Amino acid sequence: MSGTRLDIRGLQKQFGSRLILNHVDLYVHPGEFVAIVGRSGCGKSTLLRLIAGLETPDRGTIIQNGNQISGLNPEARMMFQDSRLLPWNKVFDNVMLGVNNDDSNRKKRTKQVLQHVGLAEYEQEWPGILSGGQRQRASLARALVSRPRLLLLDEPLGALDAFTRIEMQQLIEKLWLEQGFTSLLVTHDMEEAVALADRVILLKDGKVTLNKPISLARPRQRSSALFASLVGDLLEQVMDSHVCTKAMLQKISSGGSKNR
Repeated sequence: MSGTRLDIRGLQKQFGSRLILNHVDLYVHPGEFVAIVGRSGCGKSTLLRLIAGLETPDRGTIIQNGNQISGLNPEARMMFQDSRLLPWNKVFDNVMLGVNNDDSNRKKRTKQVLQHVGLAEYEQEWPGILSGGQRQRASLARALVSRPRLLLLDEPLGALDAFTRIEMQQLIEKLWLEQGFTSLLVTHDMEEAVALADRVILLKDGKVTLNKPISLARPRQRSSALFASLVGDLLEQVMDSHVCTKAMLQKISSGGSKNR
């Protein structure tokens, strides 16, 4: 099954007196991987929640495969910064929650996806004994066990250490290439955005102010000069050139690459 197509037009969302999203227009191709970046509070997570149907727009429309989204989006699955596993359910049962009860292959599909994410030997363990990275693997498995057409990732790797984070990025990319779903990733990590995305969107003042294709071959070579340059350019756009000079940004970028 191919990924879903999204056509977002004139999207607005306000909380109280604060306008979070202001006439956002965005088109996402089927199977595309889009990263959404920007400063805290710019509306990144709100945009994902609107697409998932967890929030209702004040104005504008979200068209998915030709149909306007109304209520919960049945094509979408969402992964958050915390794993949100149920502590009273074992890993297998937590992942199986992602499959409809009327699916006769629930157990088979659950076993398969646990194998894909490297957790087959942990299926009868309690979530509390898993490491942070393993819990996020279980959360990813739960999101993908129903083979969704749209995966929404709301900073799911933000709390992980640098090495585990890179492993999870590689796993997400591998499963995306295999399954062909559309993916939208919210992240504060510019390296993560460049490593995973076909295109990076910058939200600023409630609007899309940058729409940058990432044309690097996969898998992305983090040590390459072009990779570092793209990371630096994104940092400059997010932080504004008058706040942070290009020399400072290059130092931040190269330092982050060395640490990882």
